Amino acid sequence: MGVFLQISRLRANFFPHSCQRILPRYSAGITALERLFHHSPARFGSLLSLPLKTSRSLSIPRPDGEASPHESMNAITRCLDTYWSSSIGKKLVVALTGIVLVLFLAGHLSGNLLIFVGRKAFNEYAEFLHSALHGAGVWIARSVLLVMLILHVVATISLARQNRAARQPYEFKATIQASKSSRIMIVTGLTILAFVIFHLLHFSVRVDADLARLGATDPYGMVVVGFQNPLVVIFYVFAMTLLCSHLSHGV
Repeated sequence: MGVFLQISRLRANFFPHSCQRILPRYSAGITALERLFHHSPARFGSLLSLPLKTSRSLSIPRPDGEASPHESMNAITRCLDTYWSSSIGKKLVVALTGIVLVLFLAGHLSGNLLIFVGRKAFNEYAEFLHSALHGAGVWIARSVLLVMLILHVVATISLARQNRAARQPYEFKATIQASKSSRIMIVTGLTILAFVIFHLLHFSVRVDADLARLGATDPYGMVVVGFQNPLVVIFYVFAMTLLCSHLSHGV
């Protein structure tokens, strides 16, 4: 009887948990084998010496053959964990979140170009953004972009650390094929992250009292006043240069 318990444990080790729902149909065959072993133990004595050891315990399937909600959630959690632990999974996360961020960047740039059309066009654009979906649209967009940005940054840093840990020391230090943009992706990415934080404090949170006063009634005037500081202009130009370098490799 013990050998069939070991066989059952071995079966649980080789079959994924999600596939165990089909195993109850074989219980009749296992029962027949147990009876045969009970009546003819000499024929199967060699089975007792098999090293059938496993750290997994046998989980009893549900009678209806369906997985419980707890089991389904565990399967989903294990799947997501396996997906995230792989380098391919992280690269796909970086790619998908990057696509969302690039699409936002294109739309944001198109809207900000209205600054050259005039005060009325730019202010109407700003009013449209803050009144979409009765004011909820801008917060939904900000929430989605925040999640995309966090996933993009975390996955990128994790990939960089994983690659650095697995990499063997190069015999030749010179780079042959990698472009300069690809070699400084992590640097440009972190600099752009710092710029995003500054940009939000500058024009969204409006830590400056004068910008906060203008932003409530005249977004066009807020932008004009915000770029009168030469240091701010230099930082914006520097950040946009690094952003172009980042996009030249990522896109």
